[in-house]
Amino acid sequence: QADVTHFEHGTSEYLRFLAKKLKEEEDRNHKFLPQSLCKDASAVCAEVIIKKLKEHLETTGTDVLKKLKPGADVPTQFVEAMYKFSTQHSELVEDVFKGKAHFLETLNRAVQAVLNITLFGCKSSEWLAQYCDAVMRKKPDRTPDAAVNEQLDKAVTVLKYIYETDIFQTIYCRSLAKRLIRRVSHSMEAEEWMIEKLQQSHGTTFTRKMEHMLTDMRVSEEYNVKFKDYLKQWDQGLQTDFSILVIKTAAWPVPRHMQPFAIPQELEKTVSLFSGYYNQLNNTKKLIWAFEMSDVELRLNYLDKPYIATMGTFQMAVLVQFSTRDTASFSELADKTMAIKADLVKQLQSLTDAKLLLASPPGPVNENTHFHINKDYSNKQTKFRLARASQASQKEVQVAHQENTEDRKCFLQAAVVRIMKIQKVLHHDALIQETIHQCKVRFVPDVPMIKHCIDGLIERDYIERTDDSMSEYRYIA
Repeated sequence: QADVTHFEHGTSEYLRFLAKKLKEEEDRNHKFLPQSLCKDASAVCAEVIIKKLKEHLETTGTDVLKKLKPGADVPTQFVEAMYKFSTQHSELVEDVFKGKAHFLETLNRAVQAVLNITLFGCKSSEWLAQYCDAVMRKKPDRTPDAAVNEQLDKAVTVLKYIYETDIFQTIYCRSLAKRLIRRVSHSMEAEEWMIEKLQQSHGTTFTRKMEHMLTDMRVSEEYNVKFKDYLKQWDQGLQTDFSILVIKTAAWPVPRHMQPFAIPQELEKTVSLFSGYYNQLNNTKKLIWAFEMSDVELRLNYLDKPYIATMGTFQMAVLVQFSTRDTASFSELADKTMAIKADLVKQLQSLTDAKLLLASPPGPVNENTHFHINKDYSNKQTKFRLARASQASQKEVQVAHQENTEDRKCFLQAAVVRIMKIQKVLHHDALIQETIHQCKVRFVPDVPMIKHCIDGLIERDYIERTDDSMSEYRYIA
């Protein structure tokens, strides 16, 4: 019944104390009890120690989390702290208890209990995904590949304790798509390393969409080379330097409905030529232009210094309207861009926030605002990137959770059908428990959601309630 606080060296001394007491108890059992009872008595003693060990590990882990401080580096604090906590205690359990399965399982349950919490308003799966995105992004100091690989190993170690791996998967896929589209990955090799690590730990199904994204990137490189050869062959010149990504909507988290958008004159020829080229090669596939996901490098020639600004295509479409004028009203810009008013407000607000456009009257943009180009704009950097007029990071997480809810319903329904197809007839409680068991590799479903999915399957005639009991189901072949 010792408390870890009584030990000068903390956890390591505490675990060795437990191991010593367990050995002493086993020796007493052999000395005073019949051989037939020794095993049972030792098992009872081990169970008491295991309970104490789990309680201690949870307390220690919770204390570690309490020391984390809110701020931009919370994902790094969280992963580093949890990786250190789990590896230190894994080594101790391996050393003190010789890696016995029930002690390792106790450690795993304790770490899971600590990890699967909400910290500063975010779930552990969200912090982990944000940590991975930060590691995988290109940095000015060019972090060595070995350091990136080490950080990815830490992330995968922490992931094995996370319950809601599907939330991590969804957010990671969305972050991966942004890195690839905006070409801000540390390297394609690092992206491949991470996917390989995730595949080894969670299987090919977990990484299928990620692999398809990388495949699309390689195929797109081939499209770009062949398209440029095609232009030379037909002696077609372009006003712009052009790079295309051809992606499959099934793998990438693209918007379901593309925003209305009038293609700027500067892009019309490029879009038309590539559309014709692509249709010649793929007459059975439909090409949809996702301009809202695209970036543009725009040279600002109207200022004293030559600037190159990287921005979203929608932002560029607004800004080029000032190539032949200094001022424009909101309604004039709406007519020229054909954008939805709510979307145009976001684009204009981002440009006024960046001081490239000035609003009259000053303040939040609305339909009565007039705009004029800021010819006094200055920036310390001659090449810079504008913040995109996109969803805030917290809203991005909310979108990911909404997508996940729908995915979970499909996953649950598939699990229920799979179970019933094998069992034929099953009681409600047994079906609930087996469904939870099959789903826990991705998430721990709540019972109301499972019940909702069962009701949906009954309505669609996949299963039915038996005549004997309303709490018993029969599979309908």
